[in-house]
Amino acid sequence: MVNDVRIIDGEWVQLTDWYPGDMKPVRVGTYESRIFDGGWDYFWMVWFDGRHWRDKYGMTLIDQNITWRGLAESNE
Repeated sequence: MVNDVRIIDGEWVQLTDWYPGDMKPVRVGTYESRIFDGGWDYFWMVWFDGRHWRDKYGMTLIDQNITWRGLAESNE
């Protein structure tokens, strides 16, 4: 079930539902993450390299238990 849309690179795209941190993506790529900290929800773009979550600088994130979602459809 698709629950949200976003404008990415100037186009509306459908996003998947949120996946729990114990599930990892099948594909390498950029994903939207949801981080709850101090009573606030934060949404960050993170990179999954096939094994680890990384930040925009390529540094491995300390917390690998990340709630995430991706594109519902890909043009690949």
